[in-house]
Amino acid sequence: MVGPEFHQGQDIDLEYWRHPEGVIIPDDELKFLLIPDAVEAAMVFDLAKHVHAYQREHLGTPHVISKAVMVTMGGLLPGVYLHDHLAWINGRGFPEVEFGTVGVELYEGPGKRLAFPKVVQDVSIDVGGATTLAVDDLGDFGGTMGFVEELIYKKGAFDVVTYQLYTKPASKVSRQPTFSFGEVRIPFLFGGVLSSSRVRRIIFRNHFSF
Repeated sequence: MVGPEFHQGQDIDLEYWRHPEGVIIPDDELKFLLIPDAVEAAMVFDLAKHVHAYQREHLGTPHVISKAVMVTMGGLLPGVYLHDHLAWINGRGFPEVEFGTVGVELYEGPGKRLAFPKVVQDVSIDVGGATTLAVDDLGDFGGTMGFVEELIYKKGAFDVVTYQLYTKPASKVSRQPTFSFGEVRIPFLFGGVLSSSRVRRIIFRNHFSF
């Protein structure tokens, strides 16, 4: 079981990770959370089954996903894991999915939102005419993903579907992702990856062994 007793080689209890809790850092209003790599890989595998079901449902239509754009930096690790499950499954009749990136900043620091989102790296692949999957790790207020959706549409995409490992209640109200794994109910900073707008400090919930 994954939790305070988590150690390498033990079974991963994904239900535990659908509503994880961070740890309080002294003199910081945020909570911090580390998703171990093995857990994140299992979460993505779980979500990949839903993406495959979506692909089967839309096979032969313009709504089948043929492009994927990872939002840097948070969307890189889940996007790389997803790539292994999604990119080359054309043997089942699915199209190959081309992966690219886009860099967007919405915060100048923890809890400090910019007045307007800023593109720091444009969409790296041609999404014209394609149904495109936008991949990120966490939906806060829905602002980043909403901005990315609009940007991808402006690049000529036929449709945009969204994929976020976690949402917060505010983001689900404003913009429900097509695919998501779980929800966090309290403020925290999603750990484990370096962000272009802030360094995401990695804090262990208790003592994880790898």
